[in-house]
Amino acid sequence: TDAMGRYEIKVKTPGIYMVEVTKEGYQREVKQLFIKQGERKRLDFQLHRVYTIPTIVVYTYICNPPVLPIPLDEVKIRAVSMGSSLSYNGVTDEKGICKMMVKPGEYIIEAYKPGYIPCRKTTVVSAVWGKISHVEIGMKLKPVGPRVIYLGESDNGKTVYVEKDSIINLTLLTNPSTGCQWDIININHSILNLTDHFYWGLTKIPDRPEPHPIIVGAPVEETWLFKPIVYGETSLELKYWQPWNSNSTVKTFTVNIVVGEILFKPIN
Repeated sequence: TDAMGRYEIKVKTPGIYMVEVTKEGYQREVKQLFIKQGERKRLDFQLHRVYTIPTIVVYTYICNPPVLPIPLDEVKIRAVSMGSSLSYNGVTDEKGICKMMVKPGEYIIEAYKPGYIPCRKTTVVSAVWGKISHVEIGMKLKPVGPRVIYLGESDNGKTVYVEKDSIINLTLLTNPSTGCQWDIININHSILNLTDHFYWGLTKIPDRPEPHPIIVGAPVEETWLFKPIVYGETSLELKYWQPWNSNSTVKTFTVNIVVGEILFKPIN
Protein backbone atom coordinates (compact mmCIF):
# COMPACT_ATOMS: atom_id res chain seq x y z
CA THR A 1 0.00 0.00 0.00
CA ASP A 2 1.02 3.61 -0.52
CA ALA A 3 0.93 6.47 1.98
CA MET A 4 -2.86 6.72 1.54
CA GLY A 5 -3.41 3.00 2.15
CA ARG A 6 -4.25 2.32 -1.51
CA TYR A 7 -3.00 -0.65 -3.51
CA GLU A 8 -3.37 -2.11 -6.99
CA ILE A 9 -2.83 -5.71 -8.10
CA LYS A 10 -2.92 -6.70 -11.76
CA VAL A 11 -3.89 -10.29 -12.61
CA LYS A 12 -3.61 -11.85 -16.05
CA THR A 13 -6.02 -14.73 -15.56
CA PRO A 14 -9.69 -14.35 -14.52
CA GLY A 15 -10.93 -16.51 -11.66
CA ILE A 16 -11.35 -16.71 -7.89
CA TYR A 17 -8.58 -15.22 -5.77
CA MET A 18 -7.88 -15.12 -2.05
CA VAL A 19 -6.48 -11.72 -1.08
CA GLU A 20 -4.49 -11.57 2.14
CA VAL A 21 -3.43 -8.38 3.93
CA THR A 22 -0.86 -8.37 6.73
CA LYS A 23 0.96 -5.70 8.71
CA GLU A 24 3.10 -6.14 11.78
CA GLY A 25 1.08 -5.33 14.88
CA TYR A 26 -2.29 -5.84 13.13
CA GLN A 27 -4.65 -8.78 12.75
CA ARG A 28 -4.35 -10.65 9.45
CA GLU A 29 -7.31 -10.20 7.03
CA VAL A 30 -8.28 -12.51 4.14
CA LYS A 31 -11.07 -11.97 1.58
CA GLN A 32 -12.25 -13.91 -1.48
CA LEU A 33 -12.65 -12.19 -4.83
CA PHE A 34 -14.03 -13.36 -8.20
CA ILE A 35 -12.85 -11.33 -11.17
CA LYS A 36 -13.79 -11.62 -14.85
CA GLN A 37 -11.67 -10.93 -17.92
CA GLY A 38 -11.06 -7.18 -18.26
CA GLU A 39 -12.97 -6.43 -15.04
CA ARG A 40 -11.73 -3.92 -12.46
CA LYS A 41 -12.85 -4.35 -8.84
CA ARG A 42 -12.32 -2.57 -5.56
CA LEU A 43 -11.63 -4.54 -2.40
CA ASP A 44 -11.28 -2.67 0.90
CA PHE A 45 -9.83 -3.92 4.16
CA GLN A 46 -10.08 -2.61 7.70
CA LEU A 47 -7.21 -3.82 9.87
CA HIS A 48 -7.54 -4.15 13.62
CA ARG A 49 -4.61 -3.43 15.92
CA VAL A 50 -3.33 -6.42 17.87
CA TYR A 51 -2.09 -5.43 21.31
CA THR A 52 0.41 -8.20 21.92
CA ILE A 53 3.17 -7.91 24.49
CA PRO A 54 6.32 -6.29 23.02
CA THR A 55 9.02 -8.89 22.39
CA ILE A 56 12.76 -8.55 21.91
CA VAL A 57 14.46 -11.40 20.04
CA VAL A 58 18.24 -11.55 20.46
CA TYR A 59 20.45 -13.67 18.21
CA THR A 60 24.03 -14.28 19.36
CA TYR A 61 26.82 -15.79 17.31
CA ILE A 62 30.59 -16.23 17.35
CA CYS A 63 32.51 -13.61 15.37
CA ASN A 64 35.02 -15.62 13.37
CA PRO A 65 35.50 -14.01 9.94
CA PRO A 66 35.73 -15.10 7.20
CA VAL A 67 33.89 -18.18 8.50
CA LEU A 68 30.10 -17.95 8.58
CA PRO A 69 28.61 -16.93 11.97
CA ILE A 70 28.18 -19.83 14.41
CA PRO A 71 25.14 -19.66 16.76
CA LEU A 72 26.21 -19.31 20.39
CA ASP A 73 24.10 -20.93 23.10
CA GLU A 74 23.97 -20.38 26.88
CA VAL A 75 24.67 -16.66 26.53
CA LYS A 76 23.19 -14.60 29.36
CA ILE A 77 21.14 -11.75 27.89
CA ARG A 78 20.04 -8.66 29.79
CA ALA A 79 17.73 -5.96 28.44
CA VAL A 80 18.19 -2.72 30.39
CA SER A 81 15.52 -0.01 30.16
CA MET A 82 16.86 3.44 29.34
CA GLY A 83 13.94 5.23 30.95
CA SER A 84 13.52 3.31 34.20
CA SER A 85 15.14 0.76 36.50
CA LEU A 86 13.51 -2.15 34.66
CA SER A 87 15.66 -4.97 33.32
CA TYR A 88 14.89 -8.38 31.85
CA ASN A 89 17.09 -11.47 31.77
CA GLY A 90 17.23 -14.48 29.48
CA VAL A 91 19.53 -17.16 28.04
CA THR A 92 20.07 -18.11 24.40
CA ASP A 93 19.08 -21.58 23.21
CA GLU A 94 21.01 -24.00 20.98
CA LYS A 95 20.15 -21.80 17.98
CA GLY A 96 21.64 -18.74 19.67
CA ILE A 97 18.19 -17.18 20.17
CA CYS A 98 16.70 -15.56 23.27
CA LYS A 99 13.15 -14.15 23.37
CA MET A 100 12.11 -11.69 26.07
CA MET A 101 8.66 -10.14 26.57
CA VAL A 102 9.11 -6.61 27.89
CA LYS A 103 7.16 -3.48 28.68
CA PRO A 104 7.08 -0.76 26.01
CA GLY A 105 10.21 1.39 26.08
CA GLU A 106 13.75 1.68 24.86
CA TYR A 107 16.37 -0.86 25.88
CA ILE A 108 20.07 -1.55 25.63
CA ILE A 109 21.00 -5.22 25.23
CA GLU A 110 23.90 -6.79 27.13
CA ALA A 111 25.36 -10.25 26.45
CA TYR A 112 27.72 -12.29 28.63
CA LYS A 113 29.24 -15.76 28.47
CA PRO A 114 32.35 -17.07 30.29
CA GLY A 115 35.33 -17.18 27.95
CA TYR A 116 33.94 -14.43 25.70
CA ILE A 117 34.30 -10.66 25.73
CA PRO A 118 31.13 -9.17 27.28
CA CYS A 119 29.12 -7.21 24.72
CA ARG A 120 26.87 -4.22 25.23
CA LYS A 121 24.80 -3.43 22.18
CA THR A 122 24.90 0.32 21.74
CA THR A 123 21.97 0.31 19.33
CA VAL A 124 18.78 1.28 21.13
CA VAL A 125 15.97 -1.25 20.71
CA SER A 126 12.46 0.19 20.67
CA ALA A 127 9.83 -2.13 22.10
CA VAL A 128 6.26 -1.12 21.20
CA TRP A 129 2.92 -2.90 21.37
CA GLY A 130 2.47 -5.53 18.70
CA LYS A 131 6.09 -5.35 17.51
CA ILE A 132 8.95 -7.82 17.62
CA SER A 133 12.38 -6.19 17.74
CA HIS A 134 15.35 -8.19 16.47
CA VAL A 135 18.92 -7.69 17.67
CA GLU A 136 22.06 -9.47 16.46
CA ILE A 137 25.12 -9.62 18.70
CA GLY A 138 28.47 -11.00 17.55
CA MET A 139 30.72 -12.18 20.38
CA LYS A 140 34.49 -12.69 20.38
CA LEU A 141 36.55 -15.12 22.41
CA LYS A 142 38.65 -13.61 25.19
CA PRO A 143 42.37 -13.56 24.37
CA VAL A 144 44.10 -16.49 26.02
CA GLY A 145 47.02 -15.59 28.27
CA PRO A 146 50.50 -16.95 27.57
CA ARG A 147 51.10 -20.59 28.41
CA VAL A 148 53.65 -21.13 31.18
CA ILE A 149 56.14 -23.99 30.69
CA TYR A 150 57.57 -25.14 34.04
CA LEU A 151 61.05 -26.66 34.01
CA GLY A 152 63.08 -28.13 36.87
CA GLU A 153 66.02 -30.42 37.59
CA SER A 154 64.07 -33.43 36.28
CA ASP A 155 64.20 -31.81 32.81
CA ASN A 156 68.00 -31.81 32.71
CA GLY A 157 69.22 -33.10 29.34
CA LYS A 158 65.80 -32.95 27.67
CA THR A 159 64.55 -31.20 24.54
CA VAL A 160 61.53 -29.00 25.22
CA TYR A 161 59.17 -27.70 22.53
CA VAL A 162 57.51 -24.34 23.25
CA GLU A 163 55.36 -21.84 21.38
CA LYS A 164 56.51 -18.27 20.75
CA ASP A 165 53.79 -16.72 22.93
CA SER A 166 54.65 -18.91 25.95
CA ILE A 167 56.69 -18.18 29.09
CA ILE A 168 59.42 -20.54 30.33
CA ASN A 169 59.72 -20.86 34.12
CA LEU A 170 62.97 -22.56 35.16
CA THR A 171 63.31 -23.30 38.89
CA LEU A 172 66.37 -24.94 40.48
CA LEU A 173 67.45 -25.51 44.09
CA THR A 174 70.33 -23.43 45.43
CA ASN A 175 71.92 -22.72 48.80
CA PRO A 176 73.71 -19.36 48.96
CA SER A 177 75.15 -20.19 52.40
CA THR A 178 77.54 -22.67 50.74
CA GLY A 179 78.98 -19.97 48.51
CA CYS A 180 77.66 -21.71 45.41
CA GLN A 181 75.41 -20.13 42.82
CA TRP A 182 73.80 -20.87 39.47
CA ASP A 183 75.15 -18.98 36.45
CA ILE A 184 73.91 -19.10 32.86
CA ILE A 185 76.84 -20.10 30.68
CA ASN A 186 75.11 -20.60 27.33
CA ILE A 187 71.97 -19.07 25.80
CA ASN A 188 71.03 -17.53 22.47
CA HIS A 189 69.62 -14.15 23.52
CA SER A 190 68.19 -13.55 20.05
CA ILE A 191 65.81 -16.50 20.65
CA LEU A 192 65.23 -16.36 24.43
CA ASN A 193 64.94 -13.20 26.50
CA LEU A 194 65.49 -13.34 30.28
CA THR A 195 62.60 -11.28 31.70
CA ASP A 196 62.93 -11.95 35.45
CA HIS A 197 65.12 -13.65 38.07
CA PHE A 198 64.26 -14.14 41.75
CA TYR A 199 64.54 -16.42 44.81
CA TRP A 200 61.85 -18.15 46.87
CA GLY A 201 61.86 -20.07 50.13
CA LEU A 202 61.13 -23.77 49.68
CA THR A 203 57.38 -24.17 49.10
CA LYS A 204 57.05 -27.62 50.68
CA ILE A 205 58.08 -26.95 54.28
CA PRO A 206 55.23 -28.30 56.48
CA ASP A 207 53.01 -25.89 58.42
CA ARG A 208 54.21 -22.83 56.53
CA PRO A 209 52.08 -20.66 54.23
CA GLU A 210 53.06 -20.34 50.60
CA PRO A 211 55.09 -18.42 49.67
CA HIS A 212 57.13 -17.80 52.84
CA PRO A 213 60.29 -15.83 53.61
CA ILE A 214 63.72 -17.27 52.86
CA ILE A 215 65.28 -19.00 55.88
CA VAL A 216 68.96 -18.17 56.37
CA GLY A 217 71.15 -21.23 55.74
CA ALA A 218 68.35 -23.28 54.17
CA PRO A 219 68.04 -24.25 50.49
CA VAL A 220 65.90 -21.94 48.38
CA GLU A 221 64.34 -22.04 44.94
CA GLU A 222 65.95 -19.86 42.29
CA THR A 223 63.70 -19.00 39.35
CA TRP A 224 64.39 -17.57 35.88
CA LEU A 225 61.64 -16.45 33.51
CA PHE A 226 62.34 -16.52 29.77
CA LYS A 227 60.24 -15.22 26.88
CA PRO A 228 60.76 -16.69 23.39
CA ILE A 229 61.34 -13.93 20.83
CA VAL A 230 61.55 -15.71 17.48
CA TYR A 231 61.27 -19.22 16.11
CA GLY A 232 64.46 -21.21 16.45
CA GLU A 233 66.48 -23.54 18.66
CA THR A 234 68.87 -22.79 21.49
CA SER A 235 70.67 -24.64 24.25
CA LEU A 236 70.13 -23.23 27.75
CA GLU A 237 73.04 -24.21 30.01
CA LEU A 238 73.72 -23.34 33.65
CA LYS A 239 76.38 -24.42 36.13
CA TYR A 240 76.29 -24.50 39.93
CA TRP A 241 79.67 -23.39 41.30
CA GLN A 242 81.70 -21.01 43.44
CA PRO A 243 82.63 -18.12 41.12
CA TRP A 244 86.03 -17.52 42.75
CA ASN A 245 87.11 -21.12 42.13
CA SER A 246 87.18 -22.17 38.46
CA ASN A 247 87.35 -25.85 39.42
CA SER A 248 84.41 -25.78 41.83
CA THR A 249 81.58 -26.83 39.50
CA VAL A 250 79.21 -29.00 41.54
CA LYS A 251 76.64 -29.75 38.84
CA THR A 252 75.27 -28.48 35.55
CA PHE A 253 71.85 -28.12 33.98
CA THR A 254 71.21 -28.24 30.24
CA VAL A 255 67.96 -28.12 28.30
CA ASN A 256 67.45 -27.73 24.55
CA ILE A 257 64.67 -25.24 23.71
CA VAL A 258 62.87 -25.44 20.36
CA VAL A 259 60.55 -22.49 19.65
CA GLY A 260 57.88 -23.10 17.01
CA GLU A 261 54.22 -23.76 16.28
CA ILE A 262 53.28 -26.96 18.13
CA LEU A 263 50.97 -29.09 16.00
CA PHE A 264 51.59 -32.22 18.04
CA LYS A 265 53.41 -33.11 21.23
CA PRO A 266 56.84 -34.58 20.47
CA ILE A 267 58.14 -37.45 22.55
CA ASN A 268 61.24 -36.46 24.52
